[in-house]
Amino acid sequence: MNNIKISIIFLIFSIISASVAAFTDHNNDEFEVRTSGGTMINLPIQIDLQGKITYGIGIMNHSGHGTSNPGHMNDMNDMGDMHDMSGMGDMNDMQDMDSMSDMGDMHGADDMHDMGDMNDSGHMGHSKNRSTIMWHIMPMLQIGGDYNKRIVSAHIQENPTQLLYPSSFHTNYISVINKRIETGAGLMLMGMPSQIDWGGFLQVGFMAYKGSSFFSKSNHKNYQRAEDARALSIPRSIQELRAWKISDKVVLSTHGGVMIGAGVGATIFTDLSVNYMAQGDWRIEIEKTSNTKLRVNLSETNMKHIMYNMGATVVSMNIGKHKVRNASFEYEIDLSKREALEVYNQLLQGDLRFAEKLLNSEIEGVKDLYSSNSSGLANMLNTKLGLPLLFNRNKMIMTSTTTQKVKNLQEDIVLNSEMTMVHKERNTDGILSAHKKDYSMYMGMKNQTGSFKYNTSSFVWHYERDRVSLKQLNKVLAKWNKSINSKKLLPFKAYTKKLGHARATVNLVFTEIGHNKLKELAKGNIKLLSKKMLNSPKKFKEVLNKIGKKNFHKSLQIQTEFFNKVVKSI
Repeated sequence: MNNIKISIIFLIFSIISASVAAFTDHNNDEFEVRTSGGTMINLPIQIDLQGKITYGIGIMNHSGHGTSNPGHMNDMNDMGDMHDMSGMGDMNDMQDMDSMSDMGDMHGADDMHDMGDMNDSGHMGHSKNRSTIMWHIMPMLQIGGDYNKRIVSAHIQENPTQLLYPSSFHTNYISVINKRIETGAGLMLMGMPSQIDWGGFLQVGFMAYKGSSFFSKSNHKNYQRAEDARALSIPRSIQELRAWKISDKVVLSTHGGVMIGAGVGATIFTDLSVNYMAQGDWRIEIEKTSNTKLRVNLSETNMKHIMYNMGATVVSMNIGKHKVRNASFEYEIDLSKREALEVYNQLLQGDLRFAEKLLNSEIEGVKDLYSSNSSGLANMLNTKLGLPLLFNRNKMIMTSTTTQKVKNLQEDIVLNSEMTMVHKERNTDGILSAHKKDYSMYMGMKNQTGSFKYNTSSFVWHYERDRVSLKQLNKVLAKWNKSINSKKLLPFKAYTKKLGHARATVNLVFTEIGHNKLKELAKGNIKLLSKKMLNSPKKFKEVLNKIGKKNFHKSLQIQTEFFNKVVKSI
């Protein structure tokens, strides 16, 4: 149970981090996998509080510790030495037979047999109604990792100014590689009553963990080259950069943190626990923008999370609160310039203070693009159903507020913004699943640039699945049509019934006028209205009818017709 619980905590933490990243990291690539976590392993080693080490499979087996046989020799050896919870560790301090019911330290077979004799004589009969807690210190090890490679075909329009009637297309193949590794170690103190057959427990644990990930995206003219391509390596000179194509990209990130948890429950049935996590993330993005230039983004994020958990092996529920702070700096660097190359190699060391000092430095070949500072608060509810590794279905609802200050150094603009977000997501994974994900999300933003203020809102629906059929995809599109009170989202057309991996997204945007009308309808509580709109297609229709949907429908129709033209031209 402890393994599953900690894995769920890492999953929820990664979901929240990804949601925050959607706002704080504006250059985040859609193909990049930013999850963390792994498999928890309790090492088959126990150390009791007297220093005795027990190891091997089955050391935690405590079957038979019922009230009918509290002094069985074999059962006691399975659990190791006992230690009195109240601190009564010395047998010499015990004055009478009643004190013996506290089950102080037992050393050797003689003591064990003495206890058996006492039970036989009847003097210890009342001890059967009192549970002795067996305490154990258990090392924990967390191991996680992933490797994923995808070939994505992108259809490039030769004449982008002709939206509805493009002249021609060419296909570009993108090789996407995601690598991730996660390790962690800690200790858990567990106490189990020896006379409870169903395995009750008390536990307190501490874990430190560290992980890293690598993302590579390279462009190729044919499928075979993309299939054979290896992950890009970070260029450290103009000569190495020339091997890249424009828009090739790599992302390096590392993170580390600590987790503290405590809980009570039953190893078979359920557990109640509270967990606290603190994590720091460092991240660098490198993308080629011209023959000699790179875009470099360096960011650092600090997160704190507290979560309350209730669950069992196949089902669980988690309630959590989350705080995050992020700082990010972005530059365009010309590697053909000597000073710029030196700056670039120093940025690769990951020093955020150095990145901040670069602002307005006027070094030849280094151009300031933007800097950003943000902080956010989030509340979430997550439920999980499934079997570990095989099939897992997660449902998450999260509300968050974020404040951000962005300096666009190219145009000398400072943007202050506040964002409210409601996010509902269902995610299915595991080796027996189709890796399905769908979510709906509302984002409302209040922005100010100088004395100019404006507000925007948007609703997003997203669907993604491996091994999807044409019928399944069109069923989703029909559902969206109903949700947004529209018949303009045309059915997807293809020459095969099996589409493989498919992804579809609809984004409904409200401008200043629409956002203000939303606030009027919600009587100022935009978050409450957004929840209702995400849950009820009927409510969405009412809102759209009041605000007006003509422009949205026209835009949606143009985009859909254009998409179908692309499909026909393949």
